[in-house]
Amino acid sequence: MHCETKDTKTPGVWTKNGKTITSMPGGKFETTSRQGAHTLKISKIELSEGDTYEINVGGLEGSCVVTVLEAEKKPVISWKPKKVAMEAGKPEVIKVPFSIKGTRRGDPKPVLLRDGKPVDMEKLKNLVEVVINGDVAEIKFKVCFS
Repeated sequence: MHCETKDTKTPGVWTKNGKTITSMPGGKFETTSRQGAHTLKISKIELSEGDTYEINVGGLEGSCVVTVLEAEKKPVISWKPKKVAMEAGKPEVIKVPFSIKGTRRGDPKPVLLRDGKPVDMEKLKNLVEVVINGDVAEIKFKVCFS
């Protein structure tokens, strides 16, 4: 967290719920006050450490509420590999459900493999498209007429 004041001489005092935070270089909490710039660094914050953090610089006070979210994990595919038969010249959609534990920050970036190697989707954009629709990856094989 960072706070700036016009007072360049008075050090900032950081607190959590009214209790003074002790700075330990390389420790859990590190605080610095230089030229009116006051910083609180929290190393390896835990889910339980979300709280109200305050700063006091010569009677000026500020606070913020910190919310700690569980980190997003890699998607887990909940689909058993199976043989898919398709008819030439007809479109086909294969739906692959997945789940993500933690706080989802966006859609995963799908990687399509062929014989165990990543496929260059740009080269196949007229033939195959992968779309994320909620918790399902849809692999769309398009009809291509030349």
